[in-house]
Amino acid sequence: EICPDCHLIKLGTMGEYGTPNIDIEEGYLTVTHNGRTDTLPYPKQGNSFYHLSKIHDSTNILFACKAWKLAATDLNQGIVYGVKTDETVAHPDLINRYDYDGIFGTALNRFVVQAAVGHPLTVYG
Repeated sequence: EICPDCHLIKLGTMGEYGTPNIDIEEGYLTVTHNGRTDTLPYPKQGNSFYHLSKIHDSTNILFACKAWKLAATDLNQGIVYGVKTDETVAHPDLINRYDYDGIFGTALNRFVVQAAVGHPLTVYG
């Protein structure tokens, strides 16, 4: 009631999805069961209490958006290639970057760099 037009942005993690043996869909999955079809939020399967807490955040935000017609974006960040792969070590030009700036870097990368050099963690956005 204080700011109904606000848009919440929540940073989650790809760990919320676990490691399913099916493609991870963007947000929703259409399923048919016992002759009936519905579109449901993609089932998340966290493998730790941390990931479960992020899943609960996502579920609570989804409920709040439905109940109070709020706007939210739920971003799930993940490492695409990790530190190295067989392909990236084959040539120096293929080594992954470690971006920590405000444009390409993730919040986590920025926090790690700031902590490593003894700089206070900065939250903005």
